Amino acid sequence: MFEIETHDNIFSIMNRLRKRNDIDQRYAEPLALGLKMFAEVLLKNKDNAVFAPLLPHFKEFMTHLKK
Repeated sequence: MFEIETHDNIFSIMNRLRKRNDIDQRYAEPLALGLKMFAEVLLKNKDNAVFAPLLPHFKEFMTHLKK
């Protein structure tokens, strides 16, 4: 069992991804959930040497995805 805190409505994110035509609809929901969970862990561990190299790339990816 695990807990994760987020200020975002995950169902809203899923709905937005479902409406896109450049993402296979079979993966919209798992993508939304996985990205949100990973982003929360990444941000809470941004100073960890394991995660630090990912930050700029993840930020770029999320900016592109949200367009």
